[in-house]
Amino acid sequence: MSADLLELVDRLGTPRVLVVGDLMLDRYIWGDAARISQEAPVMLLQADRREERLGGASSVATMLRALGAEVTLAGVVGADADGERIRSILDALGVNRAAVAADPSRPSTVKERYIGRAQQKHPQQILRVDYETKAPVCGFIATSLIDAIAQAISLCDIVLVRKFAREGDSRCPSKH
Repeated sequence: MSADLLELVDRLGTPRVLVVGDLMLDRYIWGDAARISQEAPVMLLQADRREERLGGASSVATMLRALGAEVTLAGVVGADADGERIRSILDALGVNRAAVAADPSRPSTVKERYIGRAQQKHPQQILRVDYETKAPVCGFIATSLIDAIAQAISLCDIVLVRKFAREGDSRCPSKH
């Protein structure tokens, strides 16, 4: 069965794929759950390892790239250090980020997970902290992103859209 799958992937050649969606950085902080803090009834994590991976649509792009596809990614990051880290990882993986816009009005989306080990084993996620805004992309950033996507579509064989999570009103504020 796996030989059939490998043959199928080989026959795909080198597809040119545009991935559109949410760009995020998944960060993992690992450590030993040492004891209960003296400051509050919370676990004290003695951190010993930090790991970063791309999440959301940027994760899809990296998986497609690993399969040999030529990948262009479209989405928005903040104009911050985490956004720069996302762009740097994309560059290292060979993902075209010509359609990635940096928006100075929003933070880059980061999902930070704290994982503790009891007795130096048995890892368990203790907490996840999300840094993000769910506000719609509007104005100049939205216009430039749409233009970049339109340009990238003409160079691609397939377009994948990873649904953006939406909460509440997703409309841009109107200008009066």
